[in-house]
Amino acid sequence: RDQDFKKLIVNIILLTSGKDAPQTLRLMIDDVCKAIGEDDTFGGIADAAEWINDQTDVDKKSKTYGGTLYALAISYRCARWRD
Repeated sequence: RDQDFKKLIVNIILLTSGKDAPQTLRLMIDDVCKAIGEDDTFGGIADAAEWINDQTDVDKKSKTYGGTLYALAISYRCARWRD
């Protein structure tokens, strides 16, 4: 076996504020999902990407801010014993 299989965990944080925060946050989430869905190999440098966790919170009272934290696992290969 001349390759090692690796997994890189990437956290993506989306934050927004303003009177339309919940709608804006949904649009931001859609944009990120669409972008990664277009090519989950990131131009061929990864084997695949998969969502492993997400957490979304919007201010319940005023709904003027919101945020999402996504955790993404990117699987890739590299040459064994590579520096």
